[in-house]
Amino acid sequence: MKIKIEDDLLLKTFFAEVSEVESDNEVLRILSCFKLNPFEHLNLSFDSSIDEVKKQYRKISLMVHPDKCKHPQAKEAFGALAKAQQLFTLKCSTFM
Repeated sequence: MKIKIEDDLLLKTFFAEVSEVESDNEVLRILSCFKLNPFEHLNLSFDSSIDEVKKQYRKISLMVHPDKCKHPQAKEAFGALAKAQQLFTLKCSTFM
C-alpha cells in the first residue's frame, strides 16, 4: 500500500513538471510570434472558424496565465495572446 501511494505521488509530480515545461514552451512560442499575425499567436491556420479561435484561446490562455505559469515572461505572453484574440475578433466582426 505504501509503495502505491509513493508511486501515485511520483506520477503526480512528474505530470506537474511536464505541465510546467509545456507552459514555459508555450510562453516562449507566443513571444517569438510575429506581432501582427493573430493566427500564429493562437497556433491556428488561416481558415479557422471563430469557434476554433475561442476554444484555442481558452486552452492556451489557461496554460500561460501568470497566476498558473511560473515563467518570468508569462504576463507578457498572456498579454500578447489576449491582444491576438482581440485582433482576430475585430477582424471577424469587420468582415461579417
